[in-house]
Amino acid sequence: MRVHPNQLAMSYAYAPRYVVCFSGGHSSALVAVEVVRRYGREGVVLLNHDINPRVEQVVAVTGHRYITAEDGATVARVVAEYPACKWVFGGAIGVDTVALRAAREAGLSWLTVIVPGRVDQQPAEAQAAIRDCADVVVEMRGDLSTRGAESAYHARNAAMVAEAEVLAFTDGGPSGTRHCMETAREQARPVRVVGIQGNDWRRR
Repeated sequence: MRVHPNQLAMSYAYAPRYVVCFSGGHSSALVAVEVVRRYGREGVVLLNHDINPRVEQVVAVTGHRYITAEDGATVARVVAEYPACKWVFGGAIGVDTVALRAAREAGLSWLTVIVPGRVDQQPAEAQAAIRDCADVVVEMRGDLSTRGAESAYHARNAAMVAEAEVLAFTDGGPSGTRHCMETAREQARPVRVVGIQGNDWRRR
């Protein structure tokens, strides 16, 4: 089931109200944040139905857009090491797309994708993976123009790592992956780094 914030919002005639059913889990927290961002704090009601008393393990995947076939095999192998947790992906090509498909092919569930703008702004390959594999999609609707892109991607990274441990696939070079790792560490979130070759011609 794909859930967008608008599908969880209920409007009442007497005043604008948006009710978010909040289970205490990561995915519903993301939806709550998005609804508040869109409609304002005053118009949002959180209905807590604590259906999961245990502490959830949430893994956020970050990594480079341009990778080798060997890197892709590494991503799939590492993802399979985490069978019982919730997942968060950034919705880009490369590591994000490979990891998302690997998780679905491994039979994993609770797959959340957070994109900085809209899904239809992502490359076709990424859009297809999101359509085929994601359980929950959150569109941050950030400004992806040249002026606003950096802030939009940074906001997406912050949303991804909130309450999650980070699984980072990196060649060690400067990138959005590095920013995501730094953001996680600033929030005292655990970060596991998996080395890959990378294949970004722009940094050669």
